[in-house]
Amino acid sequence: MAERKSAFSQYRVDLSGQMNNNEADRTKAKHETIIEGKKTRLMIDQERNRIQMIKAQKLSGVQSLGV
Repeated sequence: MAERKSAFSQYRVDLSGQMNNNEADRTKAKHETIIEGKKTRLMIDQERNRIQMIKAQKLSGVQSLGV
């Protein structure tokens, strides 16, 4: 009887540990997704700013030529 109780107790501890590990993995994956999204948005904003700067330079060049 004591062996069954001990085995059940150990199973409960193992299961609880697995659940905690799975939750930690999900939290880590969610955090990494958020970080990746922020990096992507930053790259898009940088590219947009670069394109706007080129556009402004070209417009300035055309205006200086009097077109």
